[in-house]
Amino acid sequence: MEEASQPKTPHSMDKGVTGLANMRNTCYLNAALQALRHNTEISAFFLEGRHEQWIQKKPSTPKVELVRGYADLLKSLWSGSKPAYVRPQGFLQTMMPAAKAAGFDHFVVPAQHDSHEFLVFLLDQLHEGMAEEVNIDIRRAPPETEKDRDIHNALEAWKRFFGKQYSPLTEMVYGLLQITLTCQTCKKKVSNWETFNCLKLPIPTKTEGAALPTLDSMLKEDFKDETIEGYACDTCKPERTTAVRSTRIWRLPRMVCLVVKRFTPDGKKIHTPIDFPPAAETIQFTQFFSENSPEPSRNQLYQSFAAVDHHGSAGSGHYVAQAKSPLTDAWHLFDDETAHDMSEPRFGEQTYIIFLKPSVAAAEA
Repeated sequence: MEEASQPKTPHSMDKGVTGLANMRNTCYLNAALQALRHNTEISAFFLEGRHEQWIQKKPSTPKVELVRGYADLLKSLWSGSKPAYVRPQGFLQTMMPAAKAAGFDHFVVPAQHDSHEFLVFLLDQLHEGMAEEVNIDIRRAPPETEKDRDIHNALEAWKRFFGKQYSPLTEMVYGLLQITLTCQTCKKKVSNWETFNCLKLPIPTKTEGAALPTLDSMLKEDFKDETIEGYACDTCKPERTTAVRSTRIWRLPRMVCLVVKRFTPDGKKIHTPIDFPPAAETIQFTQFFSENSPEPSRNQLYQSFAAVDHHGSAGSGHYVAQAKSPLTDAWHLFDDETAHDMSEPRFGEQTYIIFLKPSVAAAEA
């Protein structure tokens, strides 16, 4: 169990409002952990000890020990109350060997790193640490239509990606994309499939008088069709043709992470504010789905429950998290050791990662 500094007279409204000590430039890590732990479904899984049945027979590996380290950290964070904070020394001791083994050696260096990169690393490691081979049996009639073929191929892709490595996190954090190339000469379509645990939102540079980018405008830019010249079509070969590449969502996970692409390849940061709906509003991704997808997440309503913010410039900024307590529905700002009450979340030029989960209102409807 992690070492925590506890208040003398905790208030029930402050249960779980616990900070994380900065262990030499670990604000990038603290912010991601604070946001992620406010996902009720994932945290309940670990807090109830259900992860143990997935790892108890596994040999000790860095990934398996990271699963245990993360579960211990969650217990400490949710047992504390403001103004308590936790020193995540035990978690770091399990994270560093996992980072080295996975090729993320830079996380071992006490320097500022990218919070999104750490989030992706952590989700993948927790998944792989619990993963085991399962039997995914596809029982469908032979496909006859284009829609039938897409559904069959999507199921085959899901089996290929997760049949040998399935974990309780698979449905919670991973989605599936359909990437289709359409030859403009013969109209033949070829689809490929990719998994993801974050959707990336391109953001324009700040322009005087221009409207602020919205979730809708950024997603439209990200899912915009692309024209490819010199395409090698199997039907039209040896002639080279033109193709249109389209990317669409096939299925969404139960936790959707939206990453605003604020950092450019040349090391600069885009400070453009975003126009994001208030936390009370619901968000739907239907228009960005493949037209052939029958997945229920196509019409699912999502709602924000946390965000990671980046303040300052690229390479020398500071990360904090905003999160909604599943116990009180109150929002709090987590800035390393300290936690502050918020009347509502704030989205703007500091917003970097937005965390969404299925809307409670939609589930009750």
